[in-house]
Amino acid sequence: FQSSASVLSDISILNIAKALTENDMRVFLLLNIPLTTCINNYEEMRTFNQREAAFSQKTLMYWKKLRETVKDDIKISELEYALRQSDHKELADILVERNRMNLEITRDLLQK
Repeated sequence: FQSSASVLSDISILNIAKALTENDMRVFLLLNIPLTTCINNYEEMRTFNQREAAFSQKTLMYWKKLRETVKDDIKISELEYALRQSDHKELADILVERNRMNLEITRDLLQK
């Protein structure tokens, strides 16, 4: 089941996740992902000695799957809200702008 909105494609979601601040659970909690899921994913990352991005990517992809029956515009609004409320204003702006153009969020947009 591929989402029609380019900003919700797997590539876009994985790139957003990679750009998130490390050790910050706020964005996930704002997306109503259960804290236990966040903690389990985080512990799994540490157990397998993975980088922080692996945790963020797995958790954000979990959110996408959790919300797959929800309309794209609602998901985009939820994600934008969570990003803004967790001090990821630039990411939220990129999300809105790329959605307006119906383009994916590519890694080159997120270079720090």
